[in-house]
Amino acid sequence: MFFCFLLLGFTVVIAVSIELIYKMKKASKLAELGEEEADIIQFLRKMGRRAYQSNIMRALESSKTSTWRYIKRLEEKNLVRAEKVGGKNLVILK
Repeated sequence: MFFCFLLLGFTVVIAVSIELIYKMKKASKLAELGEEEADIIQFLRKMGRRAYQSNIMRALESSKTSTWRYIKRLEEKNLVRAEKVGGKNLVILK
């Protein structure tokens, strides 16, 4: 009986540790963001985790090319995913 509780406790500690490591890695990625990239993340959160590039472009008052470069940097950091939907770029927050 004691062994079962010990095993359960150990499993919980491992699961919590993995979750904390994941959150710390994600937080460090967010800390490395430039102002425009952080603005995109904030905008996506406000819009329900997804928005078209054109909407992001208008919100940031940025050019199409600059906005796309910011999105590609965020993709490289594994924070967003961009998909073609009906000829438009849909950006999804991971």
